[in-house]
Amino acid sequence: MKTRFYIIVLLSALIPMLWGCSTYSPLAQLEDFSNELEYNSSTYSIEDWKNALQTYESILESFEGIDLTEEEIREFGRLNGICTGHLAKGALLVAKDASSSGLTFLEGLVDGLQSTVSEEDITNTISSFEDRIEAIIEKFE
Repeated sequence: MKTRFYIIVLLSALIPMLWGCSTYSPLAQLEDFSNELEYNSSTYSIEDWKNALQTYESILESFEGIDLTEEEIREFGRLNGICTGHLAKGALLVAKDASSSGLTFLEGLVDGLQSTVSEEDITNTISSFEDRIEAIIEKFE
């Protein structure tokens, strides 16, 4: 009876610890997705591209409210760049496939970008980026 009690206590302590050690990580999911695009996107159909765009949006939403370290932010940027490059190609294929509505899509995309990003935002971002590059170069001199 005493042995059974100790086993129950031990299991009740171990189960929450094991349950809490989830290996789910939005960063790992983004890495898997970038690898999927890297190796398989050349054979994607229009429907595959539409699904990939939805998957990417879902992955990005999973990052909301998560604090990342500097290293994780850098990796997020790298993976995001890979995905964005592939998805841009896919978006163009989807738009091209849509023919005249594809042209309308691209015009809308340009209008949307122009309405959300001001000239000042672009200038500030470029200036900040240049400052960071200069700091990196100074480290290596």
